[in-house]
Formats: sequence, C-alpha cells, structure tokens
Amino acid sequence: MIVKISRTDKPFWGVGKKFIDFFNKGKENYYLVLLVSGREGWVFDKHDINYHIEMGYWKLNPKDDNYKINPPLKDKYSFSTHKQFLVKIDSRSG
Repeated sequence: MIVKISRTDKPFWGVGKKFIDFFNKGKENYYLVLLVSGREGWVFDKHDINYHIEMGYWKLNPKDDNYKINPPLKDKYSFSTHKQFLVKIDSRSG
C-alpha cells in the first residue's frame, strides 16, 4: 500500500515511478491511497493505477520521476469514512 497525503488547500499528489514499478513487478494487488485529511480521500487498486497512467491521466514528470495526480478524481474511488475505505478495499481484494 502506498499512502500519500496532501496538506494544501488545492490537493495534489506525487507518486514515485520507482514505487509503482516495484509494486507492478509482483502479481499481487496493491493500493494507492490519496488522503486530504485523516479519513477522507481516494483509493485505487493496481488495475486502476495502471489504467490512469496508461491513459495519461497521471503524467510522469521527468524532473523528479513522479506521477502527478490532481483533482478532479472520480467519486467511485472516493471515501469519507474509515468504514467506506474498508468496504472499497474489500470489494477490490477479489
């Protein structure tokens, strides 16, 4: 699981390519959690992460080798409580 927290008024995140590449080497599912507070944010599984990268929604910045993620992000990935987060993880764990 990769967890990133945005502490700015206009949220954004950077996720290192080296981490995505490392987790993609395995066959197991993994998750990217983007938080805007202690309990609200978005969660993406391996398939969702790679889809967003392949489609160019998350672009790689060659200067720092980070994928840049900016809202808007789809509601289907969002959660606003710990319970919603666990439900989303459970539904994707297969």
